[in-house]
Amino acid sequence: MQVAAHGPLQRIVRISGPIVALAVYIVLPNTYASDDGIVVFTHAGRVTAALATWMALWWLTEAIDIPATALLPLVVLPLFGAGTMRDVAAPYAHDLIFLFMGGFILSIAMQRWRLHRRIALVTLSIVGTDPPRIVAGFMIVTAGLSLWLSNTATAIMMLPIAISVIGMIAEESNSAQPDKPDNLAICLMLGIAYAASIGGVGTIIGSPPNLFLVSYVRDTLNHDITFLQWMAMGLPLVIVFLPITWWLLTRHLFPISSHSAGKGDVIREAYTALPALRWAERATLVVFGFAAIAWMGRSWLTGVEVGGVRVLAGLTDAGISLTAALSLFLIPARSKTGGALIQWRDMKGMPWGILLLFGGGMSLAVAIQRNGVGEFL
Repeated sequence: MQVAAHGPLQRIVRISGPIVALAVYIVLPNTYASDDGIVVFTHAGRVTAALATWMALWWLTEAIDIPATALLPLVVLPLFGAGTMRDVAAPYAHDLIFLFMGGFILSIAMQRWRLHRRIALVTLSIVGTDPPRIVAGFMIVTAGLSLWLSNTATAIMMLPIAISVIGMIAEESNSAQPDKPDNLAICLMLGIAYAASIGGVGTIIGSPPNLFLVSYVRDTLNHDITFLQWMAMGLPLVIVFLPITWWLLTRHLFPISSHSAGKGDVIREAYTALPALRWAERATLVVFGFAAIAWMGRSWLTGVEVGGVRVLAGLTDAGISLTAALSLFLIPARSKTGGALIQWRDMKGMPWGILLLFGGGMSLAVAIQRNGVGEFL
């Protein structure tokens, strides 16, 4: 639920956040019974539980911007003695956040050089250009990109390409029912959305919730899930559910004909018009490829010895991500404008709010564990 951007309802929800938090703090008991007997529920624990309620209310209603709500732990927990600023702020610089930051920078580089469009057209030329295969091609590309990039970023990159294809097809088909939505258009839009979500399950960096699960398992169960271990679990799910979703969309929910005249010509023309692969595109693909290989082979790389020394023993997924991102700032683009493959001005497309949201969520999760709220619940 999202309250109106301005008005009395938003003001009420904003005020109710701290009021509800205060009520939760007052109502919570000082002690509670557990299997080990009577346990003291500390002041820090009650403050943390109250803060969690406050943040949940503001997040659900979007009383203020979601990333701004994620800053509440930095203010509330140190202020009321539920944690030091150092402890509360540390999760905002969690290594998994930097893992995602590097992934976002890779996606920005792909957008800058329009690699996503080339990948989409090449894939469509391979899978075929009749309508069901067009949908399949877009879903394959979207899921494939979403394995390595944020599912949100992938969907945002793919939608303009799909909309362009839909527009060209609409002009060519001259539908006799212009007011009736084309099932191909519906399948493309829904296919991209679902494929981005499905593909995001395949790797750790594919979707934000993956980060929270890996962080929880590491911090709570003291077990580090590697990139390859996650892929061994997630990739089969992608392989199974992607074709099922395609079949449901194109055959059952919004059936589309396999023999719609002319619709494939648009894809073929766009593919034929692609220019030769430029240096910047090749370099970006190489960086992306090295990052993917390093993520999958990290456990092997950390064991490599040179002169009896494991020179890469400290290699992490976040380190690989940032190395790839930094290299994009170093490798020259060899374009007319000069500069590197990516420059800091391109970072205006960085979803900083999502990174803050990660930090706030992990800071709250750490406080819940440290202050005994998890045991109480």
